[in-house]
Amino acid sequence: MLSWAVDLGANSVGLGSASIIDLSTGAVKEWVGEEDYNRTASSASVGEAIADAEAKGLDVFLKPQIHALNPESYQYTGSDYSNLTDRNLAISDPTAFFAGYQRYISQWATLAEQYHIPLLSIGNEMLAATKPEYTAYWDDIIASVRVLYGGKLTYAALTDVQYPLNSEVLQIQFWDKLDYVGVDMYPDFPTGTITPTVAQLDSVWVTQGWKRYLADIAASTGKQIIFTETGSPSFVGAANRSIYTDALIGKADTQTDMVTQANWYQSFMDTWAGSMKPDWLVGTFFWNNDPPEFPGLYDVTGYTIFDKPAAIVVTSAFDAINFLAVSQNSFTGSAGNDRIKLYGNAGQAKSTDTVHDATVIRAQTFTPTFVIMRYGAQ
Repeated sequence: MLSWAVDLGANSVGLGSASIIDLSTGAVKEWVGEEDYNRTASSASVGEAIADAEAKGLDVFLKPQIHALNPESYQYTGSDYSNLTDRNLAISDPTAFFAGYQRYISQWATLAEQYHIPLLSIGNEMLAATKPEYTAYWDDIIASVRVLYGGKLTYAALTDVQYPLNSEVLQIQFWDKLDYVGVDMYPDFPTGTITPTVAQLDSVWVTQGWKRYLADIAASTGKQIIFTETGSPSFVGAANRSIYTDALIGKADTQTDMVTQANWYQSFMDTWAGSMKPDWLVGTFFWNNDPPEFPGLYDVTGYTIFDKPAAIVVTSAFDAINFLAVSQNSFTGSAGNDRIKLYGNAGQAKSTDTVHDATVIRAQTFTPTFVIMRYGAQ
């Protein structure tokens, strides 16, 4: 996974783990899911991953997260456990809950300090626990983490323009205690088509007012923003999240759609990268890059861009390499080299296709066009 991140052109990688918290007692335990797959990484394994990442020249962002039992989340996530994104989840004993959470996050702070990690998230998508009435608990947690860890701190807040009640970034009142505002951004793009074009997605970023919304947050908090999570899955309709939810990921009747995912990434680059990058935006962590050998995490219809057309979009943006340019798709023969072998990522961009944009056809269709030149003559 880390070698693949380097190949994509990334300069940083987010590492973390998911654990289960008891909302009543604050007790944190490992999350053992289907087929006894343990989603909770040990400190030793995280340490090994950090060392490997640093050896490969990658900066590390530590981003632990907790989930809680919430059967109502199944219709949206496909799991009975979820982040604390349901603000109606009851924390019956806040003192016990936050004491337990402080013990949990302190372990990560100690690990971050041990490996000189530059950035640590103190929490992830916990709407039920970041309400204004809990601010004092967070102030205490942040102060205790600062004692253990000398790097930069953020919090990964769920952020939503369309549905303000889901926009955790607005309810948090402890941004002044952190170094960056962290934004987990998964927009709902109802374009009227299940496979939107890049142009259609570009338009919705504007009409929904994402840049203005986040610029106001940067101004009001006085903090720069990091996209601590953003991305798109690869199933039909994935861009329209309010209708086609994540519960569809991995289901037998869910139709794979690499086009939507790749178009989404190209639209993100059009909107947020290069000359379009706002001064208040520090950087982006895409969700995610899990390879197939990670059972329980990887799915062909899921968020990973591993070995999918979307990865070409990301690599082109990170490395400034246009993998669809003629120069990247030309082969030279000679008297001693008179055969051309096609590899999995060779293909022709179909610029005349009104639905599927040029950037997504490579690695998906295997329909190359050849012009054979023999001694300079066609």
